[in-house]
Amino acid sequence: MRYTIETSADMATWQPLESIYGLGHEYVVTMREFTPPPPLPPGTPPAAPVSLPFVSASVRMQPATGAAGGTVISWPALDGSGPVVVRIDANLDPAWSQVPLYARRFDDYSFFVWHPDVAIDPPAENPQLGAADSGVLAALEANLPAMNLEVQNSVAQARNAPPPPPPNPDDRKFWRIYVDATLDTDGDGSPDWAEFEIAAGGTGVLVAGVTADPFAADTNGDGILDGAQMDRDNDGTPDSEDPAPDDATAAFPIGPEPRYGIFPITNADPLHLGNSPIQISDRGTVLYPNGTWAAGIWTPLIAPHGISSGFSARVINDSDTILGVASVKVREDPEEFAGGIWSWSNPQVAPAVVSANAGGATIFASPTEDFATSTNPGPVLDNDGRFFMQTHGWQDANTSSGSIFGYLHLGRWKLPEGQTGALEEPAGGEMRWNRGPDLTWGFRQLTDSNGFVTRKGVVRVPQELPELSFVPANVFASPGKPVMALAEAGVNESAMAYVKGTWTAAPAYAHAIDMSADGTAIGSPLQSKISQICANGKWKTLPLVAPNTAGGWDGEDVEMMDTTPGGWILARRSPILNEYAVLMPIRLDGLNPDYVTPPVPPDATPPEPPEYLSGGVDRTSTTAVGGTGRLYENWIMAPKGSEGNNVRIRAPLNAKSKLTLISPGNHVGFTPELLVNPVTTVKFAGIDPESGDHRIDLRLGDAGGGGEQLKSLSFPIKVKVMKRRTVKIAVHKVVGSDEHGNQTTPANYPTPALEALFETSLETYLNKVYGRQTNTFFDATLFEEKGPDQTGIDFDFEGGNNDVKLNVSAAPAAGSELAKATPNPKSGVENATANIDIWVIGGGVRLMLAGKPVYGAHFGGAGEGKCIIDGDLLGETGLIANRLLLHVFAHEIGHVLTGDGHPDEGTGVAVLNWKTDLGIAVNRADPRDKDRLMCSGKNMNLLYPGSQLVKKEWDAIEAWLKLKKIGETLLPPQ
Repeated sequence: MRYTIETSADMATWQPLESIYGLGHEYVVTMREFTPPPPLPPGTPPAAPVSLPFVSASVRMQPATGAAGGTVISWPALDGSGPVVVRIDANLDPAWSQVPLYARRFDDYSFFVWHPDVAIDPPAENPQLGAADSGVLAALEANLPAMNLEVQNSVAQARNAPPPPPPNPDDRKFWRIYVDATLDTDGDGSPDWAEFEIAAGGTGVLVAGVTADPFAADTNGDGILDGAQMDRDNDGTPDSEDPAPDDATAAFPIGPEPRYGIFPITNADPLHLGNSPIQISDRGTVLYPNGTWAAGIWTPLIAPHGISSGFSARVINDSDTILGVASVKVREDPEEFAGGIWSWSNPQVAPAVVSANAGGATIFASPTEDFATSTNPGPVLDNDGRFFMQTHGWQDANTSSGSIFGYLHLGRWKLPEGQTGALEEPAGGEMRWNRGPDLTWGFRQLTDSNGFVTRKGVVRVPQELPELSFVPANVFASPGKPVMALAEAGVNESAMAYVKGTWTAAPAYAHAIDMSADGTAIGSPLQSKISQICANGKWKTLPLVAPNTAGGWDGEDVEMMDTTPGGWILARRSPILNEYAVLMPIRLDGLNPDYVTPPVPPDATPPEPPEYLSGGVDRTSTTAVGGTGRLYENWIMAPKGSEGNNVRIRAPLNAKSKLTLISPGNHVGFTPELLVNPVTTVKFAGIDPESGDHRIDLRLGDAGGGGEQLKSLSFPIKVKVMKRRTVKIAVHKVVGSDEHGNQTTPANYPTPALEALFETSLETYLNKVYGRQTNTFFDATLFEEKGPDQTGIDFDFEGGNNDVKLNVSAAPAAGSELAKATPNPKSGVENATANIDIWVIGGGVRLMLAGKPVYGAHFGGAGEGKCIIDGDLLGETGLIANRLLLHVFAHEIGHVLTGDGHPDEGTGVAVLNWKTDLGIAVNRADPRDKDRLMCSGKNMNLLYPGSQLVKKEWDAIEAWLKLKKIGETLLPPQ
């Protein structure tokens, strides 16, 4: 973790004193000096405060194996990407075995040293180092004797000297420590503290070869960041995708959060309004005892042959096969058997009695005591046609009356295609429910000496697991995930997960009664007033996931009854009103047009598109709680014009349950408008002549199919139409000076042959980031350097005293923050035609802000288009050169367009508060903040910097464009 010690005299303004890197070790800092300095002689001016920049390095030092000995040293490279690993001849003092962590500053270098007490192999030969890394190595070798001596003294001395006497009570000074637990030195997506914890003996990792090393981003060299492969709780979900990385029972990965359309059931059979719906299938079909309802169409059940009344449907699977109860005619007395099981392959087709031949006799399926009802539907019929049910048939009673008809045993039945039924196998008395041949569950009934009956839950997957204290109503077993056992509604039991050989309470799903294939769960009606739907491991009330709901369906009295693998939900508004609705989950993905989807089977879900360019969909703000950027809806940016924006819409749709998109007022166009498939790419194009925010209406069903097309009571999708605009930027090169004051050559800048390529690469990158998300494009011009009359400029940033003298090729206007040291520049001015001017420092000079090196900075007043960038990043190699520098341009331009602040630091126009596991909304860095363009440098993923802009930032960018009077850019004729 990183600890920043700050001080204040009034507790209003805090000044950082020092930042240290540590994990549980003791670090002593002087808080007050009580001996005042001697007074200055009369007339002596006060000395100017001096704060010199220093280089901070996190270093690992271990003894080298082999006869030559020495020490192996590694640290994150300063001249490039990845770690530096070198061997030096000097040895570590034996006292280091008792000092695993060490921090000390020597002149211009501040070191944090991690010392695992185990020898490792040295590199075959030391690598060639750049200037910055060579300086680190030289400082380490020069100061290792002093480090060894300090370590010896530290071991010999258990504590520091006693503290000084108390201060004068009239003096006031306050201190505080800011703890940054999100520090990720190697930028692999896994915080340092987690990697140290694993290295110290914590739980393992997800992929063979990955090791916990906070200073190496890809320890097994497979090209995938370790943070995307680490799995601290061993639940099969990488930490970067885990809603609770320390809870092995919460294993469903974080994904696009569903937003629901709510469609009321208004036209079920009016002659049977007293009948309540029982279940919903994954086709959106709602089962009633006497028929089905789907997308506004009511279909009555055909009665069994010869039976006009007294039959009742009980259960439906996701293929819309139905089981029910009705009388059965048998050949011998009694002629009528009242408890037979019938199956409907289609509501409008006569059902067949479920029976089978055994030993020349006919046996019939009959309902168990746990057969589904409207209050407890249960997963009785699996999608493969299997179900557990009793068997009745003729048996020899060994009496003078001969054979009798009665109960035989419990069995697992199957509905083969084209047959009435088949008894697949007998079953023990404890099996009642199943989700296929390899997942069954039920109960074992026990009776004590006093006749008291108890039931213990039994689960097989397919081997039997330890007994549960309750009989589960639903059990789920996903590949690589813990087995989940959920209790039925109305019982005082908590969900359990089978983890590491034992049943463990699952707090994330404590009161869940059913869940979909992606882990989205519904809660018990007893708990529905506080939490109805669990998405991404967090429980939410219905208005959070079904936004802008009308018609009274946004209250606490809505109860969730049943859900399906694809996420359909059957809901009841209240037992008194007896109103019902179906909820359809909708997820949006912004597509990257440069991404080629790999081949996938027709029935498989396409993979997630890359997240570093969101394609004009804001689905991040929906996962936050509070904050200025919090939104309930999924937002889409629709470019004005015919080019449109392709968005992937995922919803459990089919030929029966279709979805139509409608734009009230015809502000937005859709291609296509009618959605039939579970995954559809839709082009959203703005039709309005002006930009604006618009809602999208959803219609379920097909008005031409004989039913009623239903309007959603909620509005989960909204669209922002944006004009196409072009922003002109002027990039100016700045010449630096060395430590002797001599002008240097900007060697790190592109040669003239590469300047055009650099300009093109910059425009391409900016257009991908801003064009796809805000319909804003860029025209970049890279300016040549001036002659010998360049003007010296003092770059002085507020909050720091680190002045860097530079010569600028195109000086800023007099009076601006950048030019306050030179009110009358002799040559060069801001580019008259550019909307944004960017000065890039070169020649080995680092850009300093508040005493620390930074990549870039925005300066000037509101609406001013000025920023400065450390161009020495051009001297980096590999991913840093290709991504980081272009990201810095985009990020600093983002400050020009949206203002100051970083979302992960709780500042800016779109701060998102994230919810902790305790349900507390806090301003803190979250892994999802790293996907955002405006994430600060301290939390940014250096190898894969984020580029997402959220909707509130779209609004701020459009406001800046209007302020600068940047008009619409017309596309060239096609």
